[in-house]
Amino acid sequence: DVVPLGQWVLLDMDINGIWKYFGNYSFFGAPFIWTTLHNMGGNDGMKGDMRLLQALPSAAFDAGASIIGTGATPEGIDQNTAYYEYTFDTAWHATAQPR
Repeated sequence: DVVPLGQWVLLDMDINGIWKYFGNYSFFGAPFIWTTLHNMGGNDGMKGDMRLLQALPSAAFDAGASIIGTGATPEGIDQNTAYYEYTFDTAWHATAQPR
């Protein structure tokens, strides 16, 4: 009630999509951007569950969430470039890609 709907955009920085834990599969109707944050604390290396990326963000669209975009919030440097490339590739698909 404090901030009018449409006057702010929320960043979902949970790799699993915290939007799924609200009853309406969204942040109470507020627009949000789902971002990947898979390496907490700047841990470098070849990490990241690409199978999870396969299903997101299309799962948000299927659930009727108010997702308006995707992004990445990497911590540290020398990250898994294939992971982030696939993150941005999935944004162009309305449905989950086959394995």
